[in-house]
Amino acid sequence: LNISGPGCSSVGYGEAEELGPFLTQKGKPELKLNNNSWNKAANLLFVESPVGVGFSYTNTSNDINELGDKVTAQDSYNFLVNWFRRFPQYKSHEFYIAGESYAGHYVPQLAEVIFDSNKKVTKDNRINLKGFMIGNALVDDEMDQTGMIHYAWDHAVISDGVYQEIKTKCNFSNEHLTDECDEALNKYYDVYKIVDMYSLYSPTCVNRNSSSTNRKLQRIKGVAPRLMSNIDEWHKKPAGYDPCVTDYTQVYMNRPDVQKALHANVTKIPYPWTHCR
Repeated sequence: LNISGPGCSSVGYGEAEELGPFLTQKGKPELKLNNNSWNKAANLLFVESPVGVGFSYTNTSNDINELGDKVTAQDSYNFLVNWFRRFPQYKSHEFYIAGESYAGHYVPQLAEVIFDSNKKVTKDNRINLKGFMIGNALVDDEMDQTGMIHYAWDHAVISDGVYQEIKTKCNFSNEHLTDECDEALNKYYDVYKIVDMYSLYSPTCVNRNSSSTNRKLQRIKGVAPRLMSNIDEWHKKPAGYDPCVTDYTQVYMNRPDVQKALHANVTKIPYPWTHCR
């Protein structure tokens, strides 16, 4: 099981651009085989969470106002129970949950719901949970912000001087930072105007019309540590090894023939599919 979040599509990112069997690309054909797909080792199930992400929907509009980590975990669990009823041939398989970014909350919380529920439900409804994996995980503000600075220094993105200045002037355990800390952090943010923080060793997209470079990815603030989420450059960088891949996926998922093949958007919503909503 692969989940992203919050508000970002596991199908758009994980399946179409990272670890799925097919990857989007420019031109014809629009899809290519992924030589590094995880389905060479396991069956993959991509779940959009919370409801409203990607092509997922609810018939009860008030559900959107009730979303939160607890609701998302319970919804995902209910989905899995029903999915295994629909496809019982997979019931005996070992089950793992994987995710990145805000899934640092989603994945362990869903794992806990499964673990606790397995003690109460009948044997037929138990999920054969064996473990979970989280990468680039959002944990808490203090840890994440400290980690981002150390990551930049450890990969030679910022200088020793900038690193030491931030360490000296910033206390990320405090909710409000000093002016001296803000000034030091601005030197850190300046570097990320010219590199892709998600893929340091690949080029940035040079297509002047690229939505990857000219628009902010609509990442919910919670996907970034509190301080980082307020900086424009955090939102402007694409993910993945092809720096323009988010553009290809955006075009592909909005094609009427693709939506028809996926049995998606049957109500003809008036706004386009986006990676994050």
